[in-house]
This record gives sequence, structure tokens and C-alpha cells, in this order.
Amino acid sequence: DEQVTQIEMKSENGSLVFHRRHRTLRPALNSAAKGDRVNVASAVYNEQVVVAAGIVLQGLPKTVLPLGGLGLPKKVKPTIRGYGGPALTLYNADQATIRGFTLVTEESEATVLIKGGKYILEDCEVSGWHVKACVHVTDESTGLLRQNVFRDGLPHGAGVWVTDGASPEICENEIYGNGDCGVVVEDEDGPLGDENRDDPDFSPTAPQIHHNVLRNGRGGGIGIIGAGCRPRIWENRIL
Repeated sequence: DEQVTQIEMKSENGSLVFHRRHRTLRPALNSAAKGDRVNVASAVYNEQVVVAAGIVLQGLPKTVLPLGGLGLPKKVKPTIRGYGGPALTLYNADQATIRGFTLVTEESEATVLIKGGKYILEDCEVSGWHVKACVHVTDESTGLLRQNVFRDGLPHGAGVWVTDGASPEICENEIYGNGDCGVVVEDEDGPLGDENRDDPDFSPTAPQIHHNVLRNGRGGGIGIIGAGCRPRIWENRIL
């Protein structure tokens, strides 16, 4: 059965040891400890996944030959479908890395929900139907969204929605076909006026947004909403 996950852990001498195989992702992640890598075979996983701190979730693509042998081989990533909720959730998942997946959902706040922590999400394709965003980053999280595709957050969703003091770095992504802006930065609770700018309890929503390609967002490329936003934006292509 191809639908098998495999946990890889590092031994004290630095060598790699494989242990425990699982047919679904939840038992594999429950068995993993901080510092482990969970290798995921290319298949469709109909479940909602929560990744803890220090875990590397690595998708292993398979090569599919075209029918009739015409055309180029295609690499197919493992797919996580989280219908009715996020396909992937990170709660304060410091040093977690998610790499090499297709992530989809319907009827949810977001396909990927990130609340707190410092993480890496890269080389993933994320889409959703009836979602507020393909990816929602919130609760003062600081992480890296790099070299992903965020598409088709429909009918009214953003590609990436950043709120509540989060400050991710969003770079080298392709963001297109979303119902709202490609990236929305929103924080209504910031200080108003010069007298409040030194408020010690104020944590601005301050993502770094650079070197992305944003196209065909129905609300535009990048939207900024509220006095609490302090984004840094440079060298993006908005088509």
C-alpha cells in the first residue's frame, strides 16, 4: 500500500534511523517527537492534520508517466484534504517545517491555519473553496512562507491573510486566482495617534512581503486594513 507514512529520527551519532510505519498521518504525528521527520508517501489523505513544534513533515512526490507515454513525466505530491476544517494546523509550532504537499479544504476558515510559533511552510500548493484564506497566519506568529502556490481561495478568500500581530516572511510565492486580494494584512487594534505609538502592549501586524508573483486576485494584489498594520513590501510582481 503506497499510503504509508514513515518517521525518520536522528540517532546520537547523527545517523538516520527509520521506525514505525502508519497508513494515516495522525498516528504518525502522534508518534513523532521533537526533532523527528515524518516522510509522507504520495497519496490522498482525507484528514485534518495538526503538526507540533520541532516536527518536519516532508512530502515525498512520486513520478507519474503520461498516458500513452506522450509528454513529460509529472511529479505528484501527497495531498491532504481537510473538508470542514483546516487541512493543516500549527499551534505554537516552533521549528516545525512542512514541505512538499498539496493542501485543500472546503467550508473552513482557512486551508492552513497558523496560530503562534516560528515555522517554515514551503514547496506546497494550497487552495480552498468557501474559505476566508488559503493560509491564515495569526496570534503573533513569525515564520516563513516560501516558494508555495496559494491559489483559488474562492469565492471570497485571500491567498494569505495575516492578522493579530503576526509577522511572517512571505516570499517567492505564486499567488493567483483568489476571491479577495492575494495577500491581506489586517489589524484594527493598533494605536491611533502619536501619543499611543509607544504602547508596550502593542504588537503590530508586520509581515515582510517580497519577491512574490500576485495575479488575478479579484480584490487586487495586496490589501492593508487597520491602524495596527506595519507591513514591509518590496519587489513583488502584481499582474
